[in-house]
Amino acid sequence: DRQTDRQTDRQTDRQTDRQTDRQTDRQTDRQTDRQTDRQQLLNASCKSWEVKRLGEIANISSGNSAPQNKMFFDNGIYPFFRTSDVGRIHIGRISKSSDMLNNDGIKGMTLCKKGTILFPKSGASTFLNHRVIMDVDGFVSSHLATIKAKESIILSGYLFQFLKTVDAKELMQDQNYPSLRLSDISNILIFYPNNINDQQKIVAKLDKISEKTKKLESVYQKKLNNLEELKKSALYKAFSGGF
Repeated sequence: DRQTDRQTDRQTDRQTDRQTDRQTDRQTDRQTDRQTDRQQLLNASCKSWEVKRLGEIANISSGNSAPQNKMFFDNGIYPFFRTSDVGRIHIGRISKSSDMLNNDGIKGMTLCKKGTILFPKSGASTFLNHRVIMDVDGFVSSHLATIKAKESIILSGYLFQFLKTVDAKELMQDQNYPSLRLSDISNILIFYPNNINDQQKIVAKLDKISEKTKKLESVYQKKLNNLEELKKSALYKAFSGGF
């Protein structure tokens, strides 16, 4: 009986192994097929696309050293964008700064034009992947990289949308020292359609998605605020004998 049981067990084990192998093979085949289909779709959709390094399609530089004397900010009229200003926006468009420079303060500084993308390159904020695009001309802190698209090749709006997908941590040489060199930023690979009209269509679609997302965030935040007020009201009633 024991020998019969052992033989039966071995047969069962072999049969189970064969079934498992067949299932694994079928699963692997399906995964391979899906990967092949995705790759073929990607290749088909990107035939008219270019892949360039950021430095080839945009002018990249550092901002200006911040003036240390407060007199350069007295009655200022020119925006001076710092990482803190970018952090308040996080992702989006920027037109206002906390500090404004006067005519003496901007002497020797480089003016950045509207449409310039600001990319944090030093300090802890580098990890946060803040990205903004300037809606006005202004001056920029040296802790930020300035990226101005070559509009005949790529739209600033499209480049901004693409750079939102870049994780700065992947560009760092040493994450213990959060900083990026301009060469690191210049080497970012950018995928874009050759046709400017196609770029415009993509930007328009992404802008619509962004608007919907902001509306949903606003509604969600209102619900959270209402819930917080409800909790406070319940606690007040509980401790004041209102229940």
